[in-house]
Amino acid sequence: MDQKHIQLPTAPSNEFLSLEDILDAIKRWKWIIAAAFAVSLTISFFWYYNQPNIFAASVKLLYSKSSGNVTLFANDFSSNQSRALGNELELLKSRQFALKVAGAILDTLKLHPEYTKYPIFARLNSTKNPESIVGNLLGNRNAQSPRALDIITISFEGLNAEEAAIIANIFGSVYIDNDVSNNRLTQSVVKNFIKNQLDIKAADLKVSENQLQDYMVNSGIVTIAAESNTIVGQIASVEAKINDSRLQIGILEQQIKTAEEQLKKIEPELANLSINIIDDYVGILQKQIALKESERDIKMATTNPNDYAVKLSLNELELQSKNLRAQLEKRIAEAYANSVPVNVLEKAKDFSNTKIVASVSIEIEKSKIEKLEKLLAEFETKFEEIPEKNVNYARYERARRSAEELYLILEKKYQESLISEQQVNSSIKIIDKAIPSYSPVEPQRTKMVIIFSLLGLTFGVIVAIVLKKMDNRIHKLEDLEKLNVSILGQVPIDDERKQSGNLVSDVSTIIQEMFRQIAFNINYLINPKKSVHPKLILTTSTIPQEGKTFSTIMLAATLADMGHKVLLIDGDLRRPTVDKNTAVHKTPGLTELIMNGDERGINQVKTFHNHTLDVLPSGTIPVSPAPLISSPEFATLIESFKTRYDFVILDTPPSLSVGDVYIYAEFADAVIYICGAEIVHKKDFLRQYRSIVNKFGPKVIGIILNKVRKEHLSSQGNYYYYYYSSKK
Repeated sequence: MDQKHIQLPTAPSNEFLSLEDILDAIKRWKWIIAAAFAVSLTISFFWYYNQPNIFAASVKLLYSKSSGNVTLFANDFSSNQSRALGNELELLKSRQFALKVAGAILDTLKLHPEYTKYPIFARLNSTKNPESIVGNLLGNRNAQSPRALDIITISFEGLNAEEAAIIANIFGSVYIDNDVSNNRLTQSVVKNFIKNQLDIKAADLKVSENQLQDYMVNSGIVTIAAESNTIVGQIASVEAKINDSRLQIGILEQQIKTAEEQLKKIEPELANLSINIIDDYVGILQKQIALKESERDIKMATTNPNDYAVKLSLNELELQSKNLRAQLEKRIAEAYANSVPVNVLEKAKDFSNTKIVASVSIEIEKSKIEKLEKLLAEFETKFEEIPEKNVNYARYERARRSAEELYLILEKKYQESLISEQQVNSSIKIIDKAIPSYSPVEPQRTKMVIIFSLLGLTFGVIVAIVLKKMDNRIHKLEDLEKLNVSILGQVPIDDERKQSGNLVSDVSTIIQEMFRQIAFNINYLINPKKSVHPKLILTTSTIPQEGKTFSTIMLAATLADMGHKVLLIDGDLRRPTVDKNTAVHKTPGLTELIMNGDERGINQVKTFHNHTLDVLPSGTIPVSPAPLISSPEFATLIESFKTRYDFVILDTPPSLSVGDVYIYAEFADAVIYICGAEIVHKKDFLRQYRSIVNKFGPKVIGIILNKVRKEHLSSQGNYYYYYYSSKK
């Protein structure tokens, strides 16, 4: 044989499964896929159809941007509205807010004891502890805002539709109350500060009045001269103005403190922004405002405010002060707009704005105090000129009047702070209240059963694909082609085989035609020029159960049908099976022939199938076949058979089981390797086939792939199936 027929096998590279492989895996392991689908369908069906119904209710709120407490800014920073909404949603999802809602639910339960018929209300009624339902509130509430809309939707889910609506509305109410409290934070701080000062000054006024009363009783002096009385009134008025400015500074400091605390929480970088935007022009405006307001206060303290000319002058000063403050606000607004980052939240801008205005106003009040104290020093000089006998009375009267004027100022400011606090409303408005919806939102039984069934189906397919990928056996002709080996042909599983006892006649026409094509291929390979061809053809496989003996018998019978005189020898002296498939007796056979030295072997050879096919069974199974087949007697016997037969077909044991095939191959002229589809692993096949090829080289003419499933046949095999099936 020509050296060109030698093909060394190569291991296949790692490849992705083709669509054909995936479809084959699905078909082959369809029971796994069906089982996964059935299990997931059954479990999901019973699980979801035994779950309680969950009802949902939603309250819809409109979120309006807070304008703040000080209206310095004309710019609209609506681009940050989405960020503000995001913060609000996080607030609604917080545990602290849920605790407030739980407290509100407890208050609602006190007003409506009939609500104990609902599960969450019943639990709260039994524990009286809001903490006991916080987990339920956190787990069953949801807050969301549609993109590009200032709408917040708060939803609550529960086992009862009516309870879900009640709790959703409580969420909305608590959210609005919480927003009002936050918006009124600065006003509340100022109001409490003024109230505290008012209580202190009320006590001071009471003390001053008592001291004056006691002095009048003890001294008998109940009045002083008109001139002295005027001086006392002027001093008391100036002192009241000074104390008013000091009080205003205290209020402004409280505003700054509150603003800084809030800024540290939401926008820490704005805490010191005021230092960066107060420039020289702002300082000039501060001084002018302080000058005009000081002049106004002095005029009010030293003249008759009811005089027409004085009123005109005071109104003019008030107007000038307002204009200057408007310029100041505009200047601060311009500087602020250039300094503050564009992504700052509106609430942060409000607090920062309050802090800046308060800082500027403090400097104005300090300037006013400085000027008023100079005027007070002048009045003190005049006060010292009061007659000695009236000085003590004047002092008590001065203290009383000063305390009284300051008290009246504080009382007015307190009332203004109350009004100011109440004018600050929530930036949240309810659009739609939650109403009971008796259509459950969960569980979505049909949807979830479908989803989990599909997941089970997908899992089954994945398992099938993994099994296919892990399956390293040879399945079809394409698997062998990837290994770079010579292929003689393929033989499918014979589903139409009869059971008459004659293997050759029992096989279907399709199988016979397949072996006829293989025989032609063998004839061409070993005898391309019709010259003298090799006599002894050896067949082997990797492991048992690959259909080696069946293929050997069919090959021998097919060659005999083609007119060749053929001898089939069962060379498997360990587990012989040729006799079982040819209806010949196992003994006497090859063993006896070698041991008895009958070179002609006439008595051991039996005719099978037709007159041109003889069979030599294995004979008695020896203890050790190797010495027999290595003996000169066996070699002489083989040479004798070659002279009398066109082909001697030798069926040998699997190569992975024993080493007999290597001894037989020394006498062989050609070696055919039988491979069983879906039986042998590629690793074992490659190792054994490569070993034989490396050792016997040109003798190895190719492989017959046996037991191929119909769907794995190559195009030629499928053609035979179609053609011969259609002839029936």
